[in-house]
Amino acid sequence: MRSAVAELWREANAIGRQIDRWIERHDSQRSYTVAAGLDQARLLRLRTWELRYHVRIPEILDLIVPSLRHQMSRPPRPGSLGVSVRALVGHAAEDMLKDAILRRYPAGEQQGIWRTREQDKQVALEYKEECDGLGQQRKPVAGPMAFETVAQFAQQYQVQLGRRLADHRKAASEVWRKRKHYRGNPWL
Repeated sequence: MRSAVAELWREANAIGRQIDRWIERHDSQRSYTVAAGLDQARLLRLRTWELRYHVRIPEILDLIVPSLRHQMSRPPRPGSLGVSVRALVGHAAEDMLKDAILRRYPAGEQQGIWRTREQDKQVALEYKEECDGLGQQRKPVAGPMAFETVAQFAQQYQVQLGRRLADHRKAASEVWRKRKHYRGNPWL
């Protein structure tokens, strides 16, 4: 059994890896985020924002890092974030994030996206428990070249999406899910 402190550092390291992947995706540079102890702990604030605002960490970085980089007096080094961890998780950055989320999702659509994603996760975990740890086996639809016409491909794709939607609606309509009041319950 891991201690709570070890779990926090594991989470902080995972956030650092997400930042590395974000830098690689945007700057096409290999990156290794090396944050000192206190800065590494500060990165946990990104996870807090992810839970609070229902936006994933890469999207948080998409929303605030360009603005923060623009405010810097010199361009970022290749393979680096371009801003300090303090600036990334400070109060001004949180205000920028709130404004950017309101601009991107004026009607609060990110909460619906989060709710659907969390519901899918829970249903998949429940299915895994029922099947003794085996994941849900969904047969992927073959590509458009495997069908004679595009209409056949579209019809097969609609059938598969219809099944998934029916599974989701069935899971969402179960009353026992709505009776459990806990923080972050996506079924309420």
